Amino acid sequence: INGIRTVDTTTPIVIEGESYAAASTWPTTGGKLINLVDNHQDLIFQAHTYFDRDKSGLYKLGVFEQEVLTADEHIKRIKPFADWLKANNVKGILGEFGVPRNDVRWLNLLEEVVVYLKEQGISGTYWVAGNGYGRDQVSVQPLENFTLERAQMRVLEKYIPSFHVNETSIGDITTGNNMMHIYPN
Repeated sequence: INGIRTVDTTTPIVIEGESYAAASTWPTTGGKLINLVDNHQDLIFQAHTYFDRDKSGLYKLGVFEQEVLTADEHIKRIKPFADWLKANNVKGILGEFGVPRNDVRWLNLLEEVVVYLKEQGISGTYWVAGNGYGRDQVSVQPLENFTLERAQMRVLEKYIPSFHVNETSIGDITTGNNMMHIYPN
């Protein structure tokens, strides 16, 4: 931190926790990070979480009912991190989270997560996009020359202030490959 501050005193420094930065275990695996000192008081603590049974983000079981054990488990996984941020009066970001596009219930869960993050004042970055991740079931990488949005973007776009897609028709997210067709006006 001191080394960074010798050359940059204005950019926030993001601090990621241990053990995959798991939000669900943050007080024990990331809690000690509160002892870090930034004389400019501009640290942002980063946790990650996924909502499949083993918390890996791979969604190996493939079926919503097998991956999700309880109706509020996704919020319970984030809450330890949110509570720690609030108790220590520090900023945080959920640096990785994502859901498959193969079941509309995942999209409902994603909506609940984003709403919870907003209510808690926690920023977030959705994982994953990019040309190398096109086949990943949580990917939001657009297809067909950026004209075919993934289903997850229907939820996420509502929370990105400058994101807007002009459209005349949206495909049904519960059919086909669970993607949305975006048709520019």
